[in-house]
Order: sequence, then C-alpha cells, then structure tokens
Amino acid sequence: MWFRLAAHLGATVGELQERMSSAEFTHWIAFFSMEPWGYDVEMWQMGMISATSANAAGPRKGGKAWRPDDFIPKKHEPSRGQSLAEQRAILQSMVKHG
Repeated sequence: MWFRLAAHLGATVGELQERMSSAEFTHWIAFFSMEPWGYDVEMWQMGMISATSANAAGPRKGGKAWRPDDFIPKKHEPSRGQSLAEQRAILQSMVKHG
C-alpha cells in the first residue's frame, strides 16, 4: 500500500514514511478500501467503456454481449503477438471498410 499511496500523492515511500503517522496511514488504507484507485480500477473503467462501445456497435458472433473483462488484459498472460498474415488481413479489412 505504501507504493500505491506514494504514487497517488506524488512522493517517495521514504518521504511518506517520515512524515506520515501510523494513524494517518491506517486512515488512508480505510479510505482506499472504500474508494480504490490505480491499475485495477482504471482497467475496469476502460473495459466498461470498451464493452459499452462494442455492444452499441452490435453483438459479437453468437449473439453474446461484450463484458468489461473481455477488454481487460489478463495479468501475467504473455502476449502471443500477431503473425504477418493476421496483420495483413486486419489492414486489408480496414482498407475495404474504411
């Protein structure tokens, strides 16, 4: 939690630990439990926006609605990348529909 708080407040962990009491740090932890911030929250927000936009454009194959977690990168999941053929197909699709 120290690193998350330091990033949020624009200070180093050492600076915060020197000037913040244990009681204040405990209050920050309680506040974070009520109103979290950071990577996980930001990814969920972007997933929600992406799912909403994708669903407005129409359902995916099979008629299932898009969900926010369909757009959130999985932690520790290595990226497969795209083959040259996949990249070419994407560009050709863009040219046809653009």
